[in-house]
This record gives sequence, structure tokens and C-alpha cells, in this order.
Amino acid sequence: MQPRMQKFPLSMDEMKTLLSEELVGRLTTLCDDGYPYTAPVHFLYYENAIYLHGRSQGQKLDHINRNPKVCFEIDRLDALLTSSIPTPCKADTAYQSVIITGDAQIVDSYSLKREILCRLAAKYIEHMPEAPIPDAAVKNTGIIRITIRTMTGKYHSA
Repeated sequence: MQPRMQKFPLSMDEMKTLLSEELVGRLTTLCDDGYPYTAPVHFLYYENAIYLHGRSQGQKLDHINRNPKVCFEIDRLDALLTSSIPTPCKADTAYQSVIITGDAQIVDSYSLKREILCRLAAKYIEHMPEAPIPDAAVKNTGIIRITIRTMTGKYHSA
């Protein structure tokens, strides 16, 4: 964490709450040419890991198969702090963020894939928490598990 922000860390409980509440995160993988590739993703924070769902093949999965080291980030914009500022240079934001580094792997277990898909449905489709997920959807959906190596959170407020 940058030295200036070390005064504003989120606690572990605050980070877990943010991970449970936010709906969109960003996954960064490394391309063949070494450049980073960042994509917005829906996610689930569950049992101290991040789970993502998507196609069972594609660029993200190719990257992970080649190099499992990833970064995952979420943030919440709480406010734009622009009132009573003398110049635009003094504008600021109030926010909270979590940055995770970890190792990604593709989940093969049918039962774990089903569990994660059910939990994702409950998170994102609140009006259908018990909706059935067809076997074909479980089999054909790619699930990525990020084992967390480091997790830091910070905030800035008015």
C-alpha cells in the first residue's frame, strides 16, 4: 500500500463486507505478450476465496491456464468531494477499495460448480434465490476460484 494511504486501511471485517456487497469486480490476468488484461466480472466472495463464472473457454481461461497469478479489485465510490473547493485541483473522492493478489484455478468439481452457481444466483437474482440451475448450465459454465494470497483495503473520506 502506498505510504500516504497506510493511514486509511480497511479492517478485515470491512473488506469482507465490501466484498460481500459489491456486484462488479475487475480481474487482471497476463496476456501471452506479458501485458495485463483487465475485465469486469460478477463475483462471489465465499470461504476466503473469490469465485467467478463465465464461459467454459476463452481469453481469461487461456491466460489462467498459462499463468495462474492474478489481481482482483473492487471499489465503491462513496462521494465526489467537490463542494467548497477553491480550484479543480482540490477535488477529491470518498471511496473504499480492496485489492487482492492470488492464484486462479479452473474449478472442475461438478458439486462445487453447482454450489457456486447457486450462491451467485442468490446474490444477483434476489427475487429467485431458490431457482433451479439446469445440469447443462453447471456442466457448460466455467468457474474460476482465486485463492487469496494478499488482500489490502483502503478508504478515503471527507
